[in-house]
Parts: sequence; structure tokens; C-alpha cells
Amino acid sequence: MLFRRLFLCALLVGVCSGLLHAALQRWQVVPLIAAAEVYESAAEAPAMPAHGEADAALVAAHEHEHEHEHEHDHDADEWQPADGLERTGWTIVANILAATGYALLLIPMLALWDRSRGGAVASWKTGLAWGLCAWLATFALPGLGLPPELPGVGAAALRSRQAWWLLTVVCSGAGLAALMLARRNLWAWRCIGVVLLAVPFVVGAPQPEVDGFSAFSGDAAVQMHLLSTQFVRATALATALYWLSLGALSAVVMARWVRPLVGTFGLGGKTVSPVAERAL
Repeated sequence: MLFRRLFLCALLVGVCSGLLHAALQRWQVVPLIAAAEVYESAAEAPAMPAHGEADAALVAAHEHEHEHEHEHDHDADEWQPADGLERTGWTIVANILAATGYALLLIPMLALWDRSRGGAVASWKTGLAWGLCAWLATFALPGLGLPPELPGVGAAALRSRQAWWLLTVVCSGAGLAALMLARRNLWAWRCIGVVLLAVPFVVGAPQPEVDGFSAFSGDAAVQMHLLSTQFVRATALATALYWLSLGALSAVVMARWVRPLVGTFGLGGKTVSPVAERAL
């Protein structure tokens, strides 16, 4: 019963926050990505060979044709959503699934935190605080070392960036929890929290070997710089509203539908309260 209630609450939060995030992306983020893809396509377009180099280019293309035949066959089998309605639809589905997964983490943590403080302390206001901390841990602090990147912008090796991002999220989440949730030995926990927050930046985020805009020339590089600045702001706003809605909605549904069951299952044989009995 508790798990079913938890899943339904997480799904409700996921649908609401996922749709909000999709709308924010469509409004602010997607136009910037589309504009960057235009410059990326122009930068990747091969230059026309000179007359003396045309024969050599044709020979090289012929020599590599058979070598890449199997690779092209494999790529043809890979599916990706078409631009337009299909791509937008699958983006919405992905946002809803991601938001539901986050809610499945937030709601139990909020319920345990609420119960550890006697119950009836979680509300939409405290949910906003939890959402803000989640945004700091998953976007703002990692973004200080690895800001969001537009298509075509050069970056360090993918695995290095993934490892540093994961380190930053784990350390940031643990550090913020130590700063915000500790009730005893406050100074010791605050020192631990500050150290954890600093660890990823002491390690240092991986950086590209060359300038990220080296693939663009002239006016295209200037425009990509401007688009990148706008992209960081747009994604920061979209993700902030996304996490704030996740936190607030998770706290509200937890207080309304999960809190009575958590109290019931945590009493270990004591009499079930009328509120919990109605919830069952």
C-alpha cells in the first residue's frame, strides 16, 4: 500500500513538473539549440576542393567507400526521433520519466525528514528549499566547472566530464545535507559540509585542450559566444523552476497522501490513528 501510494504520488509530481520543464525548454532553450545547430552544420560542411585536388579527393573517397560500408549500414539501423512533433513528444516523455524518478527520491527523503522532526513540518515552503538545494547540487555547482554546452562547442573527453560531474553532484548533495540537516555538533557538520563542497573544485573540472569555439571562424565564433551565454542563463532558469516545482509538489503530496502511511508503518504495532486509517 505504501509503495503504491508513493509511486502514484511520484507519477503525479513527475507529470506536472515534466510538462512544466518541457514548456520552459520549448520557450527558452530549444530556440538557442536550433540556432547553434545551424552554425554547427556550417562549420562541419567540407570546403570545396581546388581543381588540382579534385581527383585526389575522389580517389580517397572511393578508397574509403568499402571501408565504411558496414558502418553506414549500422548507422542506418539506428533510430532517432524526427524533427518536429515526434522529437517534441519524446522530449516530453523523457522529461516526465526523469521528473518521476527524481520524485521517487525526493518524496521518501522528505517523509523521513518530516517524521524525524515530529511530523507536520514539511510544506510547499520547505519543499522549495529542498528543490533549491537539489538545483544547486545537480546544476549550479557542477555548472561552475562545466557550464551547459551548445551543439558544436568543443569540450573535454566525455568520460572525464561525466566522472567530474558525478563527483560534484555527490559531494554537493552530501555537503548541503551536512550544512542544512544537522541538528547536533553543528560546527563539526558545517566544517564537513564546506570541505565536501570544495572537493570537486580542488580536483578541478576537465577542460578542452583547445578553445571550444575554434571550429568556428569570424562572425560565427562571436555569435556562438553570445548564444552560449544566453544558453547558460536559459538552462539555469529552466532547471531552477523545474527543481523548485519538484520540491514544492513533492512536499505537498507527501504531506497529503504519504505522511499518514509513514506514521502508520513506523508505529510498529501501536494503534493506527484515524487519519492513517482513512488513508488506508
